Amino acid sequence: VLEVLRQRHEADLQAWGCAALRNLTEEGGADFRQKALEHGALELVLYALERHEAVAQVQECGLAALSGFAKGESHDSVAAGGSNGLRLALKAVKEHSAHEEVCRWALSALSELLRCEKMAEELGKYS
Repeated sequence: VLEVLRQRHEADLQAWGCAALRNLTEEGGADFRQKALEHGALELVLYALERHEAVAQVQECGLAALSGFAKGESHDSVAAGGSNGLRLALKAVKEHSAHEEVCRWALSALSELLRCEKMAEELGKYS
């Protein structure tokens, strides 16, 4: 999955790659999430969200993956990567307000990210 996300940048492939990562974060648990983070999966998801910010399917799947990576003990590792996820989730809610699933996953990602104190402090920069 990571190789496809690295090598192929078409919106549909990026969306499906992010969807696969989301499913794997759910099924694989904390160990999978940590290994995927160590192999750059989060950066690939954030890249897909930025590159295809106007494509609702990429936003939906990318934000779902971001939410999955931020679950449980992983949220500190995700927060260590910077505030891009927070910024992108907030932007998606604003730009895709008519797309229920994009908003749903953006709010899910925000909910998980804001469990980390560092990210809660970061949110103040966007208000």
